[in-house]
Amino acid sequence: MKTLYFHGFDSSKEKSTTYKALKEILDRVNCYSIDYTKENVTESEKIEDIKQYNVLIGNSFGGFPALYFGLKEKIPFMLVNPAINPTEVLLKHGMESGLYKDSEKKLQQMIVEELEKKQVNKTIIISKNDDIVDNNIILNTGLPEISNVIETEWTHRIPKDGIPMIAEELKRLA
Repeated sequence: MKTLYFHGFDSSKEKSTTYKALKEILDRVNCYSIDYTKENVTESEKIEDIKQYNVLIGNSFGGFPALYFGLKEKIPFMLVNPAINPTEVLLKHGMESGLYKDSEKKLQQMIVEELEKKQVNKTIIISKNDDIVDNNIILNTGLPEISNVIETEWTHRIPKDGIPMIAEELKRLA
């Protein structure tokens, strides 16, 4: 199983504890360091051959590209406390940018198509105690009705003891 992990907003391949923990359990996990304020990875050439991956996982801001690529390329995916509204997230951090405008429109169209055709296996993990991401945004897309939804008592960050469950769910998805 080959997995691609999309880290959160203020993280990187080097800093992500979730990525490092997943690598200890799953042998073939990749992650790219992305500065979400400077590049829209869904429109760049940064991700090499996305179709080589069996499953995608996106955490927080990384939920946007995981959802986007998962739906676009029909790759099973997992979203953990996903921020799927990058323009609003950037505004909350004082950055006004049109970087994601087109991708957000495309994503909305892909969500509508997925709701009609149900083509991709997906899991959404929502943490009841998340104080960073408004989980109602993903919950109101309709995707939870056609996804495996797991509710946790976590905060926004994935605890180390949650990694084995995530790894098992990624295996199930792939």
